[in-house]
Amino acid sequence: MNMKRILLIIIALCGLLESVVAQKQAVDSLKVVALLEHYATAPHNLVDLASCFIGSPYKAGTLEQENEPLVVNLSEFDCVTFVETVLALKLALDEQPDYAGFCHQLERLRYRNGIRDGYLSRLHYFSEWIAQAERNAILQEWTCEWGGTPYACTFNVLSRNAAHIPALMNADKEQMEQLRQMEENLSQQHYCRLPKDDVSHVRENDIIAFCASGNGIDVYHVGFVIFIDGKPHLLHASSTQKKVVVSEDDLSHYMAEVKRFSGYRVVRLTAF
Repeated sequence: MNMKRILLIIIALCGLLESVVAQKQAVDSLKVVALLEHYATAPHNLVDLASCFIGSPYKAGTLEQENEPLVVNLSEFDCVTFVETVLALKLALDEQPDYAGFCHQLERLRYRNGIRDGYLSRLHYFSEWIAQAERNAILQEWTCEWGGTPYACTFNVLSRNAAHIPALMNADKEQMEQLRQMEENLSQQHYCRLPKDDVSHVRENDIIAFCASGNGIDVYHVGFVIFIDGKPHLLHASSTQKKVVVSEDDLSHYMAEVKRFSGYRVVRLTAF
C-alpha cells in the first residue's frame, strides 16, 4: 500500500471519527433539552434528576480529550461527571433552563473561576471543587459543623504521575510549577471528615464525598444520598458495577465494606 493511499485512509477515518463525535454531541444536547423541558414544569430535586440516569454505563476518562473541550456526556459517567451533570441540570432549571444555561453551569462547576483554559484549569481535586462551589454560593459543606475531625491531606497524585497523564506529558516547566503550587496550596488547607459509622446527619439530596486515606489524593468517590425505607443509600456511578446504581447496602454498610475510605464529607445545596 503506497503512502498516498495510507494518507487518504487516515483522512477518511478522521472524518468518520469527527462525524461520530458530532452525532454524539447532538444526541447529548437533545437529552439535556428534553430533561430541562420535562422538569421545568415538574417538581424536582437532585435525586429526581440523578435517578433519570440509573443504568447508564460507567466510563472513566471521558473528559480526557485534546484541547480540553467542554465535554457534555449524558450517556456515560464517572462518579464526578455524574454529580456535575446532575447539579448543572438543577442549576440550569433554577436559572436558565436551556442548553446554553446547562453548559454555563457545567463550566462554572468544572473549571477554576468558571473559565476553561486548558487541562490545568479543570478542578481535578474534589476539595477545590467543593471550595469553589461554596464561594459561588451553590453548595455548603457541613462536615466540620457536624463534629467532623480535622485531618491532613497531601495533594500530589497529578504531579507525581505527570509522565503517565497524556495532557501533562509535554507540560513545560512553568506549567508543572503551576500544578505543584496548586497542589501545595490545597495541602495547606483545613479539612474535616466524619466517621464511617455515623450517618445521623445526612439527608436525601446531599452530595457525599468519601475521603482517601493517603496516596496524594483527597477524595476517592462521590455520589448522592437517597433514602430507601427510611435508611440512607448511595446513588452513584459505580466503577465496580460499571453503571449508575443505588447501593444495595445502606450507607453505613456500604462504607464499612470499602476499607480505603477513611471517612466522608457532606455538601448540600445552599437553598435546600
